[in-house]
Amino acid sequence: MTPPNTGFVGDLSAASDPVPRQILRLIATGDATNKAEIVRRTGLARSTVTDHLNRLESAGLVVETGSTMAVGRGRPPRVLALSDAAGVVLAADVGTTKTTVAVADINRRILDQRTIACPLADGPNAALHTIATAFENMLEDTVSAGTPIQAMAMGLPSPVDTAGGRPIHPPLMPGWDRYPVAETLAERFATHVILDNDVNLMAIGETSATSSAPIPLLLLHISDGIGCGIITSNGELLRGADGAAGDVGHLRSHGHDDTVCRCGNVGCIESVASVTAIEHKLRERLSDQEFPPDATLVALIKEGNPLALNEVRRAAMEIGEIAVTLVHTFNPASLILSGPLAEASDDLLSGVRAMVYRRALPLATRALHIGTSALGEQAGIRGAIRLATEHVFTAPLP
Repeated sequence: MTPPNTGFVGDLSAASDPVPRQILRLIATGDATNKAEIVRRTGLARSTVTDHLNRLESAGLVVETGSTMAVGRGRPPRVLALSDAAGVVLAADVGTTKTTVAVADINRRILDQRTIACPLADGPNAALHTIATAFENMLEDTVSAGTPIQAMAMGLPSPVDTAGGRPIHPPLMPGWDRYPVAETLAERFATHVILDNDVNLMAIGETSATSSAPIPLLLLHISDGIGCGIITSNGELLRGADGAAGDVGHLRSHGHDDTVCRCGNVGCIESVASVTAIEHKLRERLSDQEFPPDATLVALIKEGNPLALNEVRRAAMEIGEIAVTLVHTFNPASLILSGPLAEASDDLLSGVRAMVYRRALPLATRALHIGTSALGEQAGIRGAIRLATEHVFTAPLP
């Protein structure tokens, strides 16, 4: 169990009830950055909004950053933002061998971001110490002493018990099963820690992009494993009853009964179409000179290796079959592909598109947008920042 959010510095009474917290959230997300917009979004009387803003400004939580161009007569509206004194959030997008960490202010502006080597195979104690040390170094370099850490959000390449803050049977993370990740970090940083699946955070991040795709949205991430983040029509993340929603990497791909997945089943889609699976097949067919031990699949694709391109196209067909099932199940407005294959070549996107449009019913595809991530590798860290800042304004009051 992680400690509750400690709230803001300054006059805590200024943000001690739901209305000012709602105003702070609107300002932080950019949904309302002046008084008129806050009145419109909240439905409150202008005098009520003015009173709350005065209290928040007096407490040092809200500041004026300038004015927008006036529409018609009268003064231009003041542009509002949260003060630097409102604190920071910490975010981590954890991969199997490297991790991206960031410190951001409550306005979701990244103050510092770094990518560090952090092999998860070293175990939770070593990996979490490496991540925590990176956070401490960034905080020392970036923010003033005493600046409160309002929350932390972290994504892991694993099924996650979000309520307990623990990975559950992670196939890519030996030694991590049920390790108290959130509790360990909460004790070190004295803040609330949100632990989630990494692809869930990517989906959240994708909806935060300036040119975000319409919702409902499915983000299908193809990397060492295969997973899906699901954003519903009201903009919320679908985790399911136990946090397992979107764990599509272990859906069966027919015709591969001789392929054993690391989960112990046979024919799982990630055992035949993930980056790791494709690399394994290529190493069986190519010499060390053609595919050096330290080379990657992405490098082969960029070199135009015909066998690599053929394997990506084959994998696209396999993934497309799964995508058809997802499209029929969730009827999304957007299907977004992400991961190194989607970024390195158009073959994955074109193959999945062809399969979906060929196999899915017209009603499910007539307005469906199928594309690649607008944020690329930044989606996960952006999603973690959004999740952390939203917690600050939606956590139960003490």
